[in-house]
Amino acid sequence: MATAAALTLMAATPAQAAYMSIEGGTAGPIAGATTDVNNVMDDATPGYFYGRVWLDFGALTNPNVALTFHGFEAGYQNQFWLDLNGDGLYSAAEKIFDTEDYAPSNRKGTLANPLETVTRTLLPQGTQNTLLGFKFVTDRNANNTPDYDATNAGNGTTKDPNVFASFILDGNGAARAGNTVLLALDDGGAGPDDNHDDMVVSIAVTPLPAAAWFLLTAIGGLVGARWLRKDGMAATA
Repeated sequence: MATAAALTLMAATPAQAAYMSIEGGTAGPIAGATTDVNNVMDDATPGYFYGRVWLDFGALTNPNVALTFHGFEAGYQNQFWLDLNGDGLYSAAEKIFDTEDYAPSNRKGTLANPLETVTRTLLPQGTQNTLLGFKFVTDRNANNTPDYDATNAGNGTTKDPNVFASFILDGNGAARAGNTVLLALDDGGAGPDDNHDDMVVSIAVTPLPAAAWFLLTAIGGLVGARWLRKDGMAATA
């Protein structure tokens, strides 16, 4: 009966519930000027320059995220890191993608034909909307020494490098909320070229609502207690 209740709760959770949002930034197409051609996706892809991405940890418990490396067109070595435990320190295990792994060509992948997808689990990071901990790292001299970081927290300025964010993969690039956020880096090279195709990744949340986790935990406790009770009765019989 309790199991049925848990399944009902999960089924009742709206599939379209949005757990991420983009705050601030300037709306516009990702490229479109004569000299600004995006080599990973359509130039008219809508979204937000310099916006910050938030995740609602209050509605989630240990959310799983699917991380996809869609492609890049860059002469510099670029990396994407995700702060899995929210400590802001970025350990070696939190480096997710590196363009150097796809050298020597500097044009790889498209939005429809990504290079790689991996999954990770985020640890709880508060009880409300929290800035999602990610950063792009640019090594302009290929000497394994980062020259610039483009962080989520620091993306509210127009300095280079910077990140373009969009929920286009959810079907609406003009939306401010969704479950799959596309992040496109301009690493500041070529002038900069400002076409945001130097590294393109997406983060998709595949959550189990917190209420369902609590209910499933309670169910586990009840099942365990019943098993122990039966075991004890058998031992005294």
